[in-house]
Amino acid sequence: MRFFPKEQKMKRINRWSLILSLILLMVSLTASCGGGGGNIKKVQNGVFSSYDNTITVGKALENNSTLRGGKWEALEMDGRDYVTYTVRLTGEQVQAILLESSSSVYSNKPNYWTATQFYENSLILWFNNVRNAAVLTRLTSMSAEEVSQARDIFKGKLDAYADVQRQRSPNRFDFIDFSGVIDSYASNSWTLGKMNDNFIDPYLLTIRGQVINYSGTVVSSDLLDYWIYEVVTYGITEADGEITRSKLGIIDSNFDTSRDAPFEYGTTGRRQLDNFRNSNFGDNTELFDALIRTRIKYYDWWIKPLPLPEYEKAVAEYEERRNKDLEPLLIIDGYEVVLSFVMNQDDTFNTNMMEGYTEVTLNSLDDLKVRYNAGNSDSVQIILSCIYRGFTPDFF
Repeated sequence: MRFFPKEQKMKRINRWSLILSLILLMVSLTASCGGGGGNIKKVQNGVFSSYDNTITVGKALENNSTLRGGKWEALEMDGRDYVTYTVRLTGEQVQAILLESSSSVYSNKPNYWTATQFYENSLILWFNNVRNAAVLTRLTSMSAEEVSQARDIFKGKLDAYADVQRQRSPNRFDFIDFSGVIDSYASNSWTLGKMNDNFIDPYLLTIRGQVINYSGTVVSSDLLDYWIYEVVTYGITEADGEITRSKLGIIDSNFDTSRDAPFEYGTTGRRQLDNFRNSNFGDNTELFDALIRTRIKYYDWWIKPLPLPEYEKAVAEYEERRNKDLEPLLIIDGYEVVLSFVMNQDDTFNTNMMEGYTEVTLNSLDDLKVRYNAGNSDSVQIILSCIYRGFTPDFF
């Protein structure tokens, strides 16, 4: 048995350690160049000549505002080598993209727009598959019970919000005191209107019981009052500002009979005006002058008392309700895009799949965290177009 000095033994140990380290380093370099790392480089530096041979895949992704800054990874599945490129957008980035790409509806009511898109494009689809566990698992991380609960919550909130949006604006009539001007008036039901006797021109009081219609029948006082009411008020109660005398239908102490006058054919105002013309008072200028004087008086009364504090308050409250956004039902936490490429044996590669995953928090359902597949595509043209030309993700 031979013995070596201690110093000689240490030299041998160091020599073998160095040799072992060099072998491990060479194996590592071989794996990185010829294996996964090499595949990543091939994809990064490769081009799709049939689509765009002027720029590499890696450079195109760097220039893509949505897909830049992703993470590359090499992996093996079912005996095939793949390269994946994953980009994650934050919730703030998603909101910015939505704000830039959508209409003013989103910018004015982002909570309502987001909830509507999520409900209509995702939640309803999941709800329709709550009895199919295999399909539901592929679609979302939510359970069937959670989907049903969320669907009920979203439907109730969105329906209630829609009801508010459908509410009619306050009716100015409901805030005006018609006493002394109109005796019979109802804003929500049809009644025979009648101008107050003290408001109309005195001459109109003298013709009661004297007007005979075209069939030779004496017009009753109630019907005559209705004729007067329709002719006097027609077209004025819808006005918001000044109306010229010609627009009142008044020209040279008579009513304009042209079709362009506010007394359009087929309307109640036109019919009652024609009833007067077809009566035994049809040529009585004093009658038409009295109607005109009363119409102008009513116009002045209607237009001038515009300050109506209660009406203006009701309108302001109505506009506030209409413009108010829906309470937030979900928060977008992020969005993930996964591009995958499959490697071929001849060192070339092809597109495999483009997948999108949205992550949200349902603060309307105990802050439940949800991740779901927002869409996939295996179309070569679609994938390459998204890489080279850019795209707006479909988050819902």
